[in-house]
Amino acid sequence: MTPNLHRVRHPLALNVWRYMRLEHLEALLRGKQLYLPRVDQFGEAWEGSFSDSPDFDSDPLYETATAEEREAFRKSYQKLRQETMQRLFYVGCWNINDAESELLWKRYMGDYPEAVAITTTIASLCALRPTPIDTKAGEFIPRYCVGEIQYIDHSIAGSVPGNDLSLFYKGRQYQDDNEFRIIVELWNMGWSQHGNPDLPIGISIPIAPAVFIKNLTVKPKSVGLKDKVNRILDEVGYDIPVCDSMLDRPAIW
Repeated sequence: MTPNLHRVRHPLALNVWRYMRLEHLEALLRGKQLYLPRVDQFGEAWEGSFSDSPDFDSDPLYETATAEEREAFRKSYQKLRQETMQRLFYVGCWNINDAESELLWKRYMGDYPEAVAITTTIASLCALRPTPIDTKAGEFIPRYCVGEIQYIDHSIAGSVPGNDLSLFYKGRQYQDDNEFRIIVELWNMGWSQHGNPDLPIGISIPIAPAVFIKNLTVKPKSVGLKDKVNRILDEVGYDIPVCDSMLDRPAIW
């Protein structure tokens, strides 16, 4: 399935980074798959949220409704929007950058002594092709879209267009992430799967690791990690460069 690329504004050759634990890298290399968690697995209530509330009071359908009925409907609709964004979509987050980020090492991998950063390109992410997902409920068709995150002020009404995918918008507090996202939505027989209890909590996209990954960078101040990563690469048969962190570069005076 051809991905939706209309949100891609940066050059395709630009580098993007993904910080992950060593065991997740090993699973990626051995399984030849890139894992995307469902949005509700992020544990972040604001993820995919909108910037304003719909104006139900002006809808003629609710002219005779009581204030309590209108409030109940408003809460029900907001819950529906949240569940739609967080239970139907699968997201992979990448940092657009020419170099590794000390801030992102600390933010995302600070608690893990063994972690690595994958470097690939926007072009490689755009070239991914999710395959149909088989579950006990049947086969689901993935819709794939990619693009840069827009950082906004959620307190300004309309900063997330009502007809756009809110998962491509985040608060300005997170703009240091400079994020590029890959997003998959699952459909079946042309219908959205809202409320389907059989949707997986994560999906995997096939990759060719030796082509997809430009290089790997080990976490700064790690001991023996570079050798461990190289042993895994030898076992799986991939010739991928493994770099020391530039944060470990000795000072020259």
